[in-house]
Amino acid sequence: GEMLQLSHLRPAEPVHTPEPVDLSLLLGEVVQDARLEASATNKKVEWVPSSGVIVDGDHRLLRSAIENVLRNAVRFTAEGTAVSVKLSYEPGRARVSIEDKGPGVPPAELDLIFEPFYRVAASRDRDSGGTGLGLAITSRIVALHSGQVTAHNVPGGGLNVQIELPARSVHANAA
Repeated sequence: GEMLQLSHLRPAEPVHTPEPVDLSLLLGEVVQDARLEASATNKKVEWVPSSGVIVDGDHRLLRSAIENVLRNAVRFTAEGTAVSVKLSYEPGRARVSIEDKGPGVPPAELDLIFEPFYRVAASRDRDSGGTGLGLAITSRIVALHSGQVTAHNVPGGGLNVQIELPARSVHANAA
């Protein structure tokens, strides 16, 4: 299924019919699902809802992109720790930041993790699951939305993945 999804995501083709997507609401949905998965392995997902950040795009694709990153973070964060999810806004840009307390990624491999089928050997063996397609799918979806995704290691351990997207407005969250 992931291979099929990846093959359909052509970076040169924009999202066909973009619609307003409230990233705060979308993150709330994804976090709720991830919390169930995390609690089964003595892990947590921390998320404080913020004001709604609106981007133009495809809700289903954006959900998939964020979900891929968050599921990886939950999978690799240490037992008894929490994955942190944050949403911030700068004029014209939204940033989703997902940070785990896992083993991180060797610095020379940080850009490679967004390539199809690439898996970090030390922490992502067969037993850990995954095909090496999730972050490649995320990268293509973000590119289709004129954004970028980056990763960097966190001092003291862990990985921080940031998704930046063009945002056209912010509104107060009524929830």
